[in-house]
Amino acid sequence: NRAKDGRVFYLNSLIIPIVIDGKVTNFVDLARDITKEIKHLETIENLSNMYATLSEVNQLLVYVKNEKEIYDKLVKIIINYAKFKVAYVALVDENNNLEIVAQNVQDNTYKPFLDFVKQQFSFLKDIDKNKVNLLKYPAYKSIKFKRVYIVNDTNIKDLIPFDKEASKFNLNSCCSIPIIRKNKAIGVIVGLSDKSGFFNKDIYNLLKEISLDLNYTLDSIEDNRWHNIINLAIESGYDFIGVLDKEFKLVYVNEAVEKITGYNKKELIGKHHSIFSSKTHTKEFSKLFYETLTSGKTFTDVIVYKTKDGKFFNAITTIIPYVEDNQVKYYIAVGKDITQERQLYEKINYLKNFDSLTSLPNRQAFLEFVDRFIKRAEIEKKIGAVVIINPVGFGNINKAYGYEIGDKLLKAIAKRLGSLIRQYDILAKLESDKFALLLKDLSFEEDSLIVVVNILNALSSPFDIDSKFISLSFNAGVSLFPKDAKDAKSLLEKAEIAITDAKEKGEGALGFYRQEVEDSAKRKVSLRHDIRKAITNREFICYYQPYFSINQKRLIGAECLLRWKKDGHIISPLEFIPFLEETGLILNVEDWLKNDVMEKIARRKVKIPISINISPISFKQRHFVDTLISTIKSYNIDPSLIVLEVLERTFIENIENFKKILYSIKSQNIKVALDDFGTGYSSLSYLSELPFDYIKIDMSFIQKILFDSKARSIVETIISLSHKLNIKTIAEGVEEQSQLDLLKHLECDAAQGYLFSKPLPEGEFEFLLKE
Repeated sequence: NRAKDGRVFYLNSLIIPIVIDGKVTNFVDLARDITKEIKHLETIENLSNMYATLSEVNQLLVYVKNEKEIYDKLVKIIINYAKFKVAYVALVDENNNLEIVAQNVQDNTYKPFLDFVKQQFSFLKDIDKNKVNLLKYPAYKSIKFKRVYIVNDTNIKDLIPFDKEASKFNLNSCCSIPIIRKNKAIGVIVGLSDKSGFFNKDIYNLLKEISLDLNYTLDSIEDNRWHNIINLAIESGYDFIGVLDKEFKLVYVNEAVEKITGYNKKELIGKHHSIFSSKTHTKEFSKLFYETLTSGKTFTDVIVYKTKDGKFFNAITTIIPYVEDNQVKYYIAVGKDITQERQLYEKINYLKNFDSLTSLPNRQAFLEFVDRFIKRAEIEKKIGAVVIINPVGFGNINKAYGYEIGDKLLKAIAKRLGSLIRQYDILAKLESDKFALLLKDLSFEEDSLIVVVNILNALSSPFDIDSKFISLSFNAGVSLFPKDAKDAKSLLEKAEIAITDAKEKGEGALGFYRQEVEDSAKRKVSLRHDIRKAITNREFICYYQPYFSINQKRLIGAECLLRWKKDGHIISPLEFIPFLEETGLILNVEDWLKNDVMEKIARRKVKIPISINISPISFKQRHFVDTLISTIKSYNIDPSLIVLEVLERTFIENIENFKKILYSIKSQNIKVALDDFGTGYSSLSYLSELPFDYIKIDMSFIQKILFDSKARSIVETIISLSHKLNIKTIAEGVEEQSQLDLLKHLECDAAQGYLFSKPLPEGEFEFLLKE
């Protein structure tokens, strides 16, 4: 500015428009003389830039009321007007760690410095905070003491490792400005300049002014947010009002909450909303409650709450997510006590949905239970069964003993049925003398057969009714979800058809909607029983099929093959291995197999590698590798004598996880072979990623190798690629000399098949080793 006498003077001027009814009517000009403060050109420039920054920040805070937008624009102002090289905003998370939420740089050459800062903040998250003096860093200092801190020369300040990195980018001074909301430091603004000694007393005071203005604005935003939240709650017209934070902790309750629950505000603020929990709602209800709200949707239902003195009350409750910046910040809960209305509703509902004699759900209620299960089961891929149980000739009981005894007998049947099922299964009373069961979350379809047979056996015991012992026979009909139907009505109808079939078979019989399901279930139940017995009685045995070096024609290893010797007969693995995997019993059998193989390796004088086939299920066990290593050590054998044979399906779904497991196994010098290569996904690309020792070429290629040019090309490619990756190849199913000759020409390493030896029982294999 220029005075009347021509003298130049400097003013810090802030001009604020006065807006009335949307129009600018006047201006307020706030100015102070800063002429004496400007001593030389650089000071003028620096101070001028900072005043410009303060002015821009104030304009930003007047017009922008979104916190995230403020931070994003703030760092741009600091770069553009304060002429800093780097600026960022870091907020404190719930664990008191810093996370950068807004950033800006003068040009892209400074971006690596910001990446370094982020890495350091991430590193500081994972260390013991007590072992590091965080207060030597200005950002942490500002947050701790709620003050502006400056460093005028980063080279002489102990800011390891930030100082060395700052030096690389010629960043010589920095400042940190605390962000304070409601007297709590929630973060920090950091600016870095390439000028040493940039910050003097005047600039420091301007930084403090920026901090005060920002903090005032954040408090205003917070106050306005609460004003909106409470208004929204009041406008809903309910009795009680509560506000929860995003962790579902109470931050506000009105007087009605205190009056209804018996708690005072001090006892409630900061507590989780479960302080009111009656623990009467189902897991499904809780899951729906949290999933609805966290997805930003409004939740409305009747909730049973508990007061401070332990009494229950019902309230129709609506919980509304309060969203800012596309994120849920709070939940507004409004409700009305409807205990009396609820009691009346429950009486009506009971008469509508429950059998008056047994107090069990009726047909309509049962269908609703089944529908509810189906919705969950479709998502979670669960199996369920609907069972109808019907006493035979119940009408004769009424004729012989009268209806009073008949009613008591139905109650006794209901009570016994209730004691036979799991707590979460559903028992219902249909019309007349029929009962229905919903068996939830079955592991296998055949489990329904086991459960129903046990129920029919238990129901065959006499019922003591007024000292009269009455025996009844029962029939049962079963339909399965999802195999037979995927809706409640159809499942019940098909169970009705199944029980008609059961009645034709005779008293005490059960029927499935599909005969093949019944036959399959019976076979599987029988097989499961026999396999458990086989494990106990050690009916599983090992056969060994050797493999030989093609060039030297020398025995170099053998594959251990599982066999089941039952009643003097050898059962093919195709009959029981799939069932072992399906039921998880394969883990028990493989544990026995590994111990048996290692014990025999330990006592043999002639030691050769033995291959063990490992199922995909085993690799999913958390301690598989540790258990394997421990077993090898317990027998004190060379780990390289163990070869694990795996199928492609073992790792194709999660190759990265399998890679970690495989390298862990390889680090112990245990060998790994890829079995039946070529029959599955057969991607040659993963061979370079996974450190296999052997690839076993599937016999389907070997059998066609002499007359099918494509099969020969595939085998040749597998062998060539394997050798380049330092992987040995073993051809499976070699039965003819001409196949062996061609494999030798293609430079295959080893062969296995009937040309050399069929799978041998242990005695014959031991003799072969001695030979």
